Amino acid sequence: MNARVVGLVAVTAVAAVAVGAALAPVAQSGSSPGLKLTTRNSERTTLRPNSRRTITARCPRGSHVTGMGQEAGGFDLAVLEAEKRNARTAAMTFENLGTQDAVVAVQVLCAEGAGGFRIADDSTGFRF
Repeated sequence: MNARVVGLVAVTAVAAVAVGAALAPVAQSGSSPGLKLTTRNSERTTLRPNSRRTITARCPRGSHVTGMGQEAGGFDLAVLEAEKRNARTAAMTFENLGTQDAVVAVQVLCAEGAGGFRIADDSTGFRF
């Protein structure tokens, strides 16, 4: 697997953790009543060698995607695309470049209730 793909996988995971770490203390503080953060996971999916698949995860009704990440079990996995599809749904496209099965799942960080924050969406999503 090339270094660029490994870096992109790492950046995606770190970005999701950073968003959660930045918002979690605010969600628990008294200064932001009403902000609730939750995570939702997709089903774990097995990817056969040399196959590609898009996996989606969805936030509960009334909440919005604020971050995403993945759970990946395999050494030769590439994240080809990561995007926020709408306010409640995010998707990642994986490719198994290896010779053995790999297991993947997508996780979304969801925010419900503004808690003093304005939720904005530029609708552009993010892509690699």
